[in-house]
Amino acid sequence: MSQYGFVKIERDVAKAVPTPKAPVPHLNTDLPSSEFSQAVLKVYLYSRAIIKDQFPDWKLDDEVVFVTSLLHDIGTTEENMHGTKMSFEFYGGLLSRDLVLEKTKNQDYAEAVSEAIIRHQDLGESGYITTLGLILQIATTLDNIGANTNLIHLDTLDAVNKKYGREGWASCFGAAIDNENKLKPWGHTSALGVDEFRDNVLGNKVKSSQIVHLAILKAADLAEDIQLKIFDLANAAIQNYKIEKDIAAFLKKELDQVYGPTWHVIVGKSFGSYVTHEQGYFIYFYIGELAFLVFKSG
Repeated sequence: MSQYGFVKIERDVAKAVPTPKAPVPHLNTDLPSSEFSQAVLKVYLYSRAIIKDQFPDWKLDDEVVFVTSLLHDIGTTEENMHGTKMSFEFYGGLLSRDLVLEKTKNQDYAEAVSEAIIRHQDLGESGYITTLGLILQIATTLDNIGANTNLIHLDTLDAVNKKYGREGWASCFGAAIDNENKLKPWGHTSALGVDEFRDNVLGNKVKSSQIVHLAILKAADLAEDIQLKIFDLANAAIQNYKIEKDIAAFLKKELDQVYGPTWHVIVGKSFGSYVTHEQGYFIYFYIGELAFLVFKSG
């Protein structure tokens, strides 16, 4: 049954992946052939990469993951939105079960896909879910709101988004959220926040080739507005430079210009440090595998 994801796992991603492994690049963006469709779905490619990096022992069948990714938003079409009073993911799960069962005559396969789709917006910190359901949650929240970027390599994100940018998807899905909340104010989508979820989708920075990578803060003695500025500058540096000393030089130059001298910046994957800094001007964080030590002194 593990090939269909019928294995219990924590619903909370932080509990399911308590110690994320360092992701590696997965640059193959080719999709498998399938009798269902040749559609391009970033959700599948994200799922495939994250399973390889974080859940290498899982026995999930790759076609099952692909078909689930392909069908997970079937309930958001205009026809299906108006065809039922049910929440879109519930109705989509039922439609998908019937479709997969008709094509494969395999009840376990059909119910695995249906269960995952029904629960793919059932986010929470308690209880359990199937492995197929968890990877669909992780991949869809990554795709829609930019969550869970620590579970996937930056180069994988870049490769997938450059090839399959889906320009306009955020506004399209944002409109679908508004449409469901208007047609079915009782719908499950409202559990994610009537306005908040749509705003998070529209504000998603993980799109096209302009990826804003999640900064993981380790320590800081710095005003929040300056922290956010440094995160933005660090992302700009990563987009434009590949050599660590060039990233550091760019960041230092910008900080000296904006906040006055003298800033010091260390960037790398492995380094030790012992520094003295001005009070209120220190931050240490990670973006992917790169560590950033930034402080003002002198």
